[in-house]
Amino acid sequence: MCGRFDQHHPTSYYAERLGMPTDRHYGDLAARYNVAPSEAPLVARWSEYGDGPELVTLCWGLIPHWSRDPGKGPKPINARAESVNTKPMFRDSFRRHRCLVPADGFFEWRKEGAVKQPYYFRFRNGEPMFFAGLWDRWSGDGPPRDTFTIIVTEPNELAAQYHDRMPAVLPVGWHRKWLQPDTPNLAALHQILLKPYPASEMEVVRVTRAVNDPKNKGRETIQPE
Repeated sequence: MCGRFDQHHPTSYYAERLGMPTDRHYGDLAARYNVAPSEAPLVARWSEYGDGPELVTLCWGLIPHWSRDPGKGPKPINARAESVNTKPMFRDSFRRHRCLVPADGFFEWRKEGAVKQPYYFRFRNGEPMFFAGLWDRWSGDGPPRDTFTIIVTEPNELAAQYHDRMPAVLPVGWHRKWLQPDTPNLAALHQILLKPYPASEMEVVRVTRAVNDPKNKGRETIQPE
């Protein structure tokens, strides 16, 4: 699964890597080194004006548009890659509301003796990752609520030493095609993209247990132990 990740670069940094205009003011958010479920991190989706990607803040934990009561029922933070195109919770969003979640890295835990030790996964070259995700808008009897979930897939050789799932990280050349709602070949998106990212491009760091507390948002959460 993916239950924690970090976004510590300026909003404009992620926008540039998505090919968004560099002359815009993106309202940079404060760095967050420990994003947890129910929080509202940056998410990239296709603009509702239809002119390209946009970066917005969405709540992590998907509420489908057909939910009768957003306060009840599951709010999944992850969606399994093999069923996103068929499972009722996700299939509408897979067809029309795909998104990307920028991350400088993500965390997994491994049982070591009496403790669960956190580890931080990142790209070797220091570039951000973009997780495949889905978003939806609930607009029942209250104000609209936009939420998202992160797609997880089988682990690569590195991640498999720590967990049986990892986020589906998309290659740079596919970012725009994933976001576009009118992408014609959904089967290709599913079969080609939702795979383990090459382990050779990633590294893992044993970090302090400060990340265990979601209230800790500073750089200490990614410091090597």
